[in-house]
Amino acid sequence: MTTPPKRIAWIDVARGIGIVLVVYGHVLRGLQAAHMLSTANPIWASDYTIYTFHMPLFFILAGMQVDRSLSKGRWPFLKSKLMTIAYPYLLWSWFQLSLKLLAPKGTMNTVHSPITLLTILWAPVEQFWFLFVLFFCHLLAFVTGARRGLLTALMAAGVGGAVLIAQGRLSPYGLTGTLCPSLAFYLAGIFIGKRLMRWQPNRIVALAWATCSFVTLLALSHVCRGLSHGRPELIWSWPVTAAGVVLMVSLSHLVVEGSSAFADWFGILGRASMTIYIFHVLVAAAVRAALERAHVVAWAPQLIAGTIAGVVLPLALHMILERFDLLAALGLGAKRRTLQPQPAPLPMTPGLE
Repeated sequence: MTTPPKRIAWIDVARGIGIVLVVYGHVLRGLQAAHMLSTANPIWASDYTIYTFHMPLFFILAGMQVDRSLSKGRWPFLKSKLMTIAYPYLLWSWFQLSLKLLAPKGTMNTVHSPITLLTILWAPVEQFWFLFVLFFCHLLAFVTGARRGLLTALMAAGVGGAVLIAQGRLSPYGLTGTLCPSLAFYLAGIFIGKRLMRWQPNRIVALAWATCSFVTLLALSHVCRGLSHGRPELIWSWPVTAAGVVLMVSLSHLVVEGSSAFADWFGILGRASMTIYIFHVLVAAAVRAALERAHVVAWAPQLIAGTIAGVVLPLALHMILERFDLLAALGLGAKRRTLQPQPAPLPMTPGLE
């Protein structure tokens, strides 16, 4: 049996840290939408900073894996993305929308009509936009074979589209508006992937990079928030994005080099990031509603409880499904690999031991 490629520890850790930030950001915005948190609250400033880089990080990490995945062949690459991106997008979009359509009035911040069950084929809703756009990026990689000349032209188109969005000449919504900046980050991952894979800093170097990028992130957030009018998706926020991604990469290396316990924990979260991403919105909404019924409406306990539950409960579900080898069937992970039994050794011939 061919040995499966070894997972890269720091990438799993980066995904783990990233998915915690995704949950935190969605819980924070959910509280603001439910009028439990004012935008004048100092904690709201974290919304802009986190949203500049947490999803670009996932597009960059996805792009970094493209060359290795394509090395197995373009059709196996497409088949893999159909099963791991397109299939869970459809399955869990329909699942979440169905639950929301059946939920009692007033328990959800967003309300959808039954027709949305059909329109998700071309118009993703809520957190599922990421899977929709990511599959489209993978489709472009499949069509081009990740040839650098074609990808450079696509990068220019993505950046150009981002500029038009910032100028108000292109809507930031819909496939084109969402794809342009996301495609630029995805392609950046392809272009810098091999260099990042080769970068193996020791603990001191990783700490230095993490410290410098954190300070830079805070400074750029202050400047770029004004330039972008508080809109993290605009190209004027990309300097903050770059600093945030560098922080996540260097911090991930620091965790791997400095603490095996934290590396294991965030690595587990990273490997379960698809399950957490899909289910955290429902979990956070349920926790918020339950706390409201218990008359807990202060933003701090709501934020803490929603974030913890949004990470831990989907993780528990992931581990249960993994235990029964159901992840692949539900589009949430790879099928468990079992080692093929080795043939029994031939009997030794006396005198030839």
